[in-house]
Amino acid sequence: MEETSRIQDRFKGAEYMPLLNSLSITMVGQGGIGSPFALALSRAHPAAIFAYEYDIVEEHNLGGQIFSLSDVGEGKAEATQSRLEAYSDYYNFTPLGELLEDSEVTPTIFMCVDSNPARYLAFQTWKKMGETKGWTHEVELDDIKYIMPNVYFDGRLSFNQVEIYCVTEHTAAHHEATNLHLTNNNLTEGECTTKSNPEVGIVTGGLMFTWYRNFLQNVIDANILGVTAKTVPYKWTFNLSNGDINSYGKHANFPSQ
Repeated sequence: MEETSRIQDRFKGAEYMPLLNSLSITMVGQGGIGSPFALALSRAHPAAIFAYEYDIVEEHNLGGQIFSLSDVGEGKAEATQSRLEAYSDYYNFTPLGELLEDSEVTPTIFMCVDSNPARYLAFQTWKKMGETKGWTHEVELDDIKYIMPNVYFDGRLSFNQVEIYCVTEHTAAHHEATNLHLTNNNLTEGECTTKSNPEVGIVTGGLMFTWYRNFLQNVIDANILGVTAKTVPYKWTFNLSNGDINSYGKHANFPSQ
């Protein structure tokens, strides 16, 4: 694969692209949100995508996830890996199996699951990284050193509503207390997306990619210009039934805020 793949032509001129191409991300889940998100992000060729997923493709998954009949019986992460190579000329997607307590994650993580235990475990792993290694990391690009905040994107599926969270150091405690809704006493598996519409996952995955590139543009602007230009609230909801959009929280994306 050549670095100048024509697939990336539509991103030419985007200021955030060199930063995106230099960063690795962690994904948890390759289902209703994760499969469209991985496809969208892979077109931009990030440095690496590390994917936690242990489930296999079943025929009923085709109603709301980006898989084909030929994928049935194959691992979801492995099926996604093949798809990204074929559709995006992208070869840096690594399936990692089930997320465990001692699993490693990158400072940027995307939650694309309908499993409460996995969501809780991933958040705790990401938070522990921030508390022990610091909530930011330095990225040097073209002789410029960027202070990159650790960020946790959390997409939720429901019947007709898109719900996305963008969590940083400044909102981690609030997110855990008010929107994680989990303790060791209520970590139960459940088919919370059984009745979700397939387009909800596609819209959620696409918007998570948009949030990520806006977040990166904010990092660039904050480090170079000291301003915040793109909208990345803490929480954003979109009701697909009536068109209502709500956002909550200010731009808590950078160490100075």
